[in-house]
Amino acid sequence: MRAELVMYAGQPFDVASAMSMGDARSLLDSKTMDGWKKARDNQTAILIGINNRLDSLIRAR
Repeated sequence: MRAELVMYAGQPFDVASAMSMGDARSLLDSKTMDGWKKARDNQTAILIGINNRLDSLIRAR
């Protein structure tokens, strides 16, 4: 759970470690966090698509 807080919520590890499990779970299970994760995953998919296209263009030369 601490890794999720660090990765998704941008919390430093020491802050994530100090947060109670109940608070961390309520933050990670919120609808707002789910929407944010989906948006971030979509951004990542777009960047991967761009990188793959650039890679194919470079290899074609």
